[in-house]
Amino acid sequence: MPIYEYLCNKCGKNFEYLQMGGDGSGIQCPHCQSGDISRLMSCFATSPGQGGGGLGMASAPGGGHKCGSGGFS
Repeated sequence: MPIYEYLCNKCGKNFEYLQMGGDGSGIQCPHCQSGDISRLMSCFATSPGQGGGGLGMASAPGGGHKCGSGGFS
């Protein structure tokens, strides 16, 4: 069951959603309950010592994510 990242087109907040299957219809922004959302392209995360060079995701300014930031803090 993948976790997808979404952007709310109404309030501009990013959020994650664990999608249990289906097409993802009916997903709403947890901040403003708008259904006007866009799915974002996500990068994958790995833990140091488990291959992949230890690169992962870290929070970027504004609540977003950036890939290849050097792992978790």
